[in-house]
Amino acid sequence: KAPYLARMDADDISEQNRLGIQFETIVRDGYDLVCSNYGYIDENSKPIKRSVKYYTSEQIKSILPFGNVIHHPTVIMKKGTFNKVGGYRNFLSAQDYDLWLRFLDADATFFMNKEKLLKYRLRKNSISNSKRVQQQYTSIFIRKLYMQRLKNGTDNYTFCNYLKYLSDNK
Repeated sequence: KAPYLARMDADDISEQNRLGIQFETIVRDGYDLVCSNYGYIDENSKPIKRSVKYYTSEQIKSILPFGNVIHHPTVIMKKGTFNKVGGYRNFLSAQDYDLWLRFLDADATFFMNKEKLLKYRLRKNSISNSKRVQQQYTSIFIRKLYMQRLKNGTDNYTFCNYLKYLSDNK
């Protein structure tokens, strides 16, 4: 019933002030989506030294058509914008990337907090590691849908078309 949706994965750790900071930003500045910087932790919650890049709002919008720079577990978004673009669509992975590109189509506004507001857990057996090739082909398919929308105003997404694309590109 709330006007905002917040995301995170069950095994990640939000900083205590994460939602407060992001909520204040999205309300005060009227963004459609606010994400944050984050750090990595291992399976035992120990920090992993890996750099994460910060992006300005303009950079996010210009890079999104070529790759996903919004880390899904760090997001808070307007429910109205989420509903306007049709929410998540059925993909085996990268549903968030498809959603962000449809936000982009709707001329949504994006913002990344510089603060590391989430500790993202890396696991050896995670879906990201075990299905990396599938994720890459899914992202390519999602970018093709984005290009269709730019050209035609709509795309031909169906779950069957998506599965056929994966099958054709084994």
